[in-house]
Amino acid sequence: MSKWRTSQLRPKAPAPIPSETVQTITLGAVVEPDAYDLNRLTGLFPKPEALDPELTGYIEHPLGVGCPVLKHPFITELYFPALNARYNEQYLRTRERALAYLNRRNYLGYLTLVSRPFRLHEFVTTVAHRVTGPRYWSLLRYIYTDSESIGPNIDAVRALWNRDTPGREKMMTADERRVYDSLPDLVEVYRGCRARYAKKQSVSWTLDLDTAVRFACRWRDGDAVVLRATVPRSAVLAYLDSRGEQEVVLTGRPRPAYRASAIPGPPVRRSIRPDRRGTHIARSARTTGPKGRGARFIPPAA
Repeated sequence: MSKWRTSQLRPKAPAPIPSETVQTITLGAVVEPDAYDLNRLTGLFPKPEALDPELTGYIEHPLGVGCPVLKHPFITELYFPALNARYNEQYLRTRERALAYLNRRNYLGYLTLVSRPFRLHEFVTTVAHRVTGPRYWSLLRYIYTDSESIGPNIDAVRALWNRDTPGREKMMTADERRVYDSLPDLVEVYRGCRARYAKKQSVSWTLDLDTAVRFACRWRDGDAVVLRATVPRSAVLAYLDSRGEQEVVLTGRPRPAYRASAIPGPPVRRSIRPDRRGTHIARSARTTGPKGRGARFIPPAA
């Protein structure tokens, strides 16, 4: 039998309220709002204000979104005209900080203030010509691994990687450098992409087939393919593994020294690996019907 008594488990009664704190309100009386509280409430709503001319050209109306979107390098969020004052204040404050970073040559701080969709563009137009040596390659690695728009800007990315600036090896960690130095003369690389882009030369490949299959499985409409290529070691510019993708960056020049071909037949998924969001991908790379959930693998032309 438990040694705890029932009375110990009962909640205690609340303490009585002192009579001096109780106020009597007559029914039907009109209570006037306190002036201080009213001013504080109205202060929460900004006064009507015109949007800064520097921001007016960055209002977009994307499909599937119920309201316009303000997409500027220094501010990206849903747009409501009633909040123009707040947008203007945020823009001016962020621009002032960005100019201060540029004056102090803190280019990493400047790029972190820029909204992610615009970072690659700002690096090309504002930062790249200001830096050289290992610092350039360190900033390029940050932009490259952080950017979400490599495909539409592949020409600019290819030019950045092919820049003749010393110190490229400094962008890799010690472990990445050991893997890079141990690559054989001929390296087999893979890439998962849409089939419509299979013939386009890209700079981003991987040494791991599972990673390529995982990228191909991102598209559920069946328009995906896993490519394989054998490239000379001289075509590999860097090895990056900060995201666990065993990524290799290829030169991607107009006349590359390699030719990619689709892997014939669906490869067997050797493991189930977590993606970047921490969830696990366990679906097969085989097409499962007309909806094409997963990747389809086109055999190379004879």
